[in-house]
Amino acid sequence: MPASPGRHGQHVNSGVTEVIERQNQAMRELSRRAFTEPDIGPDDVPAPLGQARTQRSRQAAPPSPGE
Repeated sequence: MPASPGRHGQHVNSGVTEVIERQNQAMRELSRRAFTEPDIGPDDVPAPLGQARTQRSRQAAPPSPGE
C-alpha cells in the first residue's frame, strides 16, 4: 500500500537533521562575522532613524549657494 500524500516528507532521517543543524549553525556564524554590530558604549546611544536619515540627506545634498 503506498504512503498517503499527506504523510510524505514528515519523517526525516536523523542524519539529514544533523546535517541541516550543522549547516544552520555555520550560516549563523558566517552571518555574525559578515554583519558585526559596532560596539556601543553606555554613552553612545544610537540616533533615531529619522535623525540619521536627515543627517545623511544633508551630507549628500550639494551646498547651498550662500555656503
